[in-house]
Amino acid sequence: MKDIARNSKRSPLRKKEGVVRATFSLPGSALTDIEAIRKKLALDGYILNKSEVVRVGLAALDTLSERHIKKAIGDIERLKAGRPHSKEH
Repeated sequence: MKDIARNSKRSPLRKKEGVVRATFSLPGSALTDIEAIRKKLALDGYILNKSEVVRVGLAALDTLSERHIKKAIGDIERLKAGRPHSKEH
């Protein structure tokens, strides 16, 4: 299997960065997209978890021009921040 989770920019002498848990909301279609990307990459021998797929997306986003970023922002569905209200009966 190919291991692409390693950051080639990281110096071997640099201290390992800590992991921080984050909670955020995604539409169900985004989770479906992440799973489809994971399966497609797995066929090529790249086994990634959901977090790694998101981090690859962030790295790719960082390489885009401002024009392309603005177009991508316009293409996504805006979601309300926070947890949905629970219904009381």
